[in-house]
Amino acid sequence: MMSSKPNYSIRNRSKKRGAKRLPSAFKYSVLAAAVINATAASVYAQDENLAETAGVSESAEVVRSEEVVVFGIRQSLENAQGVKREASTVVDVIKAADITALPDKSVVDALKRMPGVQVEIFAASGDPDHFGAEGSSALVRGLNRTLTQFNGRSTFSAGGGAGLNLSNIPAELVGAIEVSKNQTAEMIEGGIAGTIDLITRKPFDSDGQVIGGTLKGSYGDMIDEWRPEFSGVYSNRWDTGSGEWGFQITGSYTEFSQRSEGVGVFNFYERSARGVGDNAPEGVGEPLPGAPEGATLWMPPSIQARFKDDLRERSGVASSLQWGSADDNILATFEFIRSDSTLEWHERLLENQDSEGSALDNRNVSDLLEVPGVSGVNESFGSDGFFQRGELSGAGYVAATRWREEVSYVNDASFNLEVNVTEQLTFTGDLHYVDSNSKISDHTIHNVTLNRPDVWADISDTDNPQVGFLGSPTETLDSDGRPISGRDRDYANALNTNLRSAMDHQSDSTGESLAFAADLEYSFNESWISSIKGGVRFSDVDRDHKETDFDWGVIAPEWIPDDVRLANDYPQFHEEVSFGSDFHRGNGLSPDSIRTFIFPSLRWVKDLIGFEDQIRTITPVSGDPTFITEVEGGDIFQTQLRGNDDGNDAFENNERYGITEERQTAYVMLNFDIDSALPIRGNVGLRYVNIDITSSGFSIFQQPSGTFLSAERYDENTVVTGFEDADFPNSAEGLLSFLNGQSGVLDAEPEPYSEVLPSFNMTVSLSDDFLMRLGASKAIFIPDVSSLRNRLSVNANVETQLVDPDDPASNFASVNFAGYDASSGDNNPFLQPEEAINLDISFEWYFTDVGSLTAVFFDKSLENLIRSTVVRQEVTNPSNGETRLTTLTGLGNVGEASITGFELAYQQTFDQLPSFWSGFGVQANYTYLDSSEEVDESLIDTSVFGTFTDLPLEGLSESSYNLIAFYETERFNTRLAYNWRSEYLVNDRDVISARPVYNADRGELDFSFLYSFTDSVRAGIDINNLLDVQTETRLQVDQQGTLSPRNFFVSDRRLTLRLTGSF
Repeated sequence: MMSSKPNYSIRNRSKKRGAKRLPSAFKYSVLAAAVINATAASVYAQDENLAETAGVSESAEVVRSEEVVVFGIRQSLENAQGVKREASTVVDVIKAADITALPDKSVVDALKRMPGVQVEIFAASGDPDHFGAEGSSALVRGLNRTLTQFNGRSTFSAGGGAGLNLSNIPAELVGAIEVSKNQTAEMIEGGIAGTIDLITRKPFDSDGQVIGGTLKGSYGDMIDEWRPEFSGVYSNRWDTGSGEWGFQITGSYTEFSQRSEGVGVFNFYERSARGVGDNAPEGVGEPLPGAPEGATLWMPPSIQARFKDDLRERSGVASSLQWGSADDNILATFEFIRSDSTLEWHERLLENQDSEGSALDNRNVSDLLEVPGVSGVNESFGSDGFFQRGELSGAGYVAATRWREEVSYVNDASFNLEVNVTEQLTFTGDLHYVDSNSKISDHTIHNVTLNRPDVWADISDTDNPQVGFLGSPTETLDSDGRPISGRDRDYANALNTNLRSAMDHQSDSTGESLAFAADLEYSFNESWISSIKGGVRFSDVDRDHKETDFDWGVIAPEWIPDDVRLANDYPQFHEEVSFGSDFHRGNGLSPDSIRTFIFPSLRWVKDLIGFEDQIRTITPVSGDPTFITEVEGGDIFQTQLRGNDDGNDAFENNERYGITEERQTAYVMLNFDIDSALPIRGNVGLRYVNIDITSSGFSIFQQPSGTFLSAERYDENTVVTGFEDADFPNSAEGLLSFLNGQSGVLDAEPEPYSEVLPSFNMTVSLSDDFLMRLGASKAIFIPDVSSLRNRLSVNANVETQLVDPDDPASNFASVNFAGYDASSGDNNPFLQPEEAINLDISFEWYFTDVGSLTAVFFDKSLENLIRSTVVRQEVTNPSNGETRLTTLTGLGNVGEASITGFELAYQQTFDQLPSFWSGFGVQANYTYLDSSEEVDESLIDTSVFGTFTDLPLEGLSESSYNLIAFYETERFNTRLAYNWRSEYLVNDRDVISARPVYNADRGELDFSFLYSFTDSVRAGIDINNLLDVQTETRLQVDQQGTLSPRNFFVSDRRLTLRLTGSF
């Protein structure tokens, strides 16, 4: 039940068995070494004569018909071209030499060179405010619904997602990568977009002993650090009286560091006459003072600036033990793969001190000051009414220090047994076990300014955005008594900086799977039916997920003057951090901006337990209208405190989720090979799938903090210290009984899902060099574990106004109950698998051994489309039966979608040219995608702020392309690689802005050079991000699809030096 991988085949190991007839136009030498370990690619290139080990169906017997020396760009392209040509469906391949020759840091970055494959550059698509250290996932033809495999077997990462987190896998462990864009019946189900198979090398893939290693050092110009990389390989095989034995082990260790820096603005809000009165729509403010009558203007309330330093550590081991019987009828293969990954990053962030949510009150309303030297408010806005440049006032600012660590591992063990029962009947059995774990710790501490200083923003030229922290206006007298205007440097003033709040978040996920597959294949002689193959597969997956909410806690609320804790009085918790003159390549901050800021110390952010022990001595215990600390001395990090108790961890019962999946599948497939004037080969088959899912979790009806904490403590006569004039209305009727802090078990057993998946693939050889390929199949995508959790959280939506809009210096406050918010997170245990009908037709011209021109036209029709939903729905508290109308967000099957497009790919070496010019070669590919959808609009309530219909599919760029030019001689090769993709939707409802987020057009240029000093020693250099690309995100502000600027990121240019040796 595995996708065919002939590196398991007895026929590949044996030199005694004859090869079956294959199309005469194809030379099997071009398939040599299809599965090569990337670390040892050049090692094997010098010492081995390799047989084809990937991409051809198992029914085809292959022998080492001639010696092939695998070295360099040409040979790797020739090998990949051969695999693609002979594949049983639509396939693209990266060879090991490509992975080491391309200037890419990981498997996922290497994938972006392939036609139809794009890479998500953010740490996660749900968090586009954080630029990723590396690509986080691969999308095939605009979709992230891929199935990830090791050697044809499904695998996963415990932290969530349907497959393996590719950024956690060292490229050195991988010999080849196959991306199948259509399906055959023998392939494991789950990849609507495609199946990404990471293939490791086996000891029987080489003739004898191989020893080699690689040393690398990488440098980032912004983070200004060197980081090491090591990898090595040992492989050998021995003939004994009991048969032949082979062993191989490959290991790698990588450190990678990067800095990213960003400037940006918050949500754009409408300022118009629609914002006047009590019935103003969400997110619409009153007309801007000085604006023309009747004008509709859009502007942000504030700016932001940040930098983030990432450190990624990866280590991995891939080992393989093989045994073949003396009569070549039995082949046994045991493999063990382990990958460990740690990603640690810290961030310094300056942003609006108040939430920027949908409610547009004084927190999100900013006054616009005139542009210096220019008269009139209109000078700050473009002809479209959108803000372009000017000074903003009225918002306070937070200086936040954040630290996050993600630690994960994957253990992947398998045993495969292949037996030639007869000359024509082959049995294959496969046992596969995966164990995975992922832990996240995320800590933040916030400082806040005590006043609301002015800032500057200029986004009129998005190629050169600029913000500035100006400080508050001051007026002093000179020696003659004349007034002098100036600025108070609020952000760098320890007397103006308060230690306000902190927040932590923890998660711990584990997963195990056990799968058994058995296949039988019967081969026919002298028949148009080459073989019939069938099999069964059984798998059990258990995944446990524990995750806290982001647990925010107040330390010293600035809105209670007596409770303020100034940095000047408690310097041990703070440190000065400079956004130097080179911040954002020297252009991000305006010349008159403050550049040194007072942040919470990173030391204490990492050590929350120690910080809390210290901070308890100074934390106030007072009335707080938005967060009441009930424990003496404060209780800032509840999750950490639970983890500090004996026998407990950081998780409440309502933060624990379990999911089990039992799957049974069976298939039958007929392979055919018709020898005629136009030779035809292909396969047709059926695959049956049955899936049972059980999901357990909890509901929580969160007791309100602050004003509505208890009826006894707060009523219409309540007076709170510091808020004597504040308006504290009585609780909404029944609020405290509905939100009573109770939690309950949620168990879900959706109806079993079963489906029959037909597939048909046919290749017609129109001539010796030209073929046409047709692929048609039905595929499914099983929602990932993070989407199937059973969770419901209900809380009160409380709008708090901390200052009088008419007097920003006042201590006035009002607290209003606005309704109930309910969320299942991005979860729904009753999600149905997405289904798709995939159609491909390709025309492929192979005019030389390294020369091809291919065109693929495809159509994908999806049903049960999964997308975020926002509805107003009644929710019942099971502890008392009370029901309330809530705004419920979650995931749902919302409708249908379709994707049509085409891929063009061309590669050629110019060997026919004379002398010097024969070393040149080129690769190019282009992908075009067009998508449409029909969704149930009752599941998407557009009256909720930031919710729109007719959105594109997430991650889908209309256009993308790669251009690669290379030059190669016997002594060296060099390559320039450019990758570009057009604008795409990152996510349809951002957790911070509550609006759809897009990433703008983006292209990168990379360079590599490799020189051979001897046949055993090579050295090289890679340079990434030669063009110093800026990444821009945008927010959608209306149903018409109007976009406003959000963030502008820059990151390191990277230099990598490498040295490879073989023995």
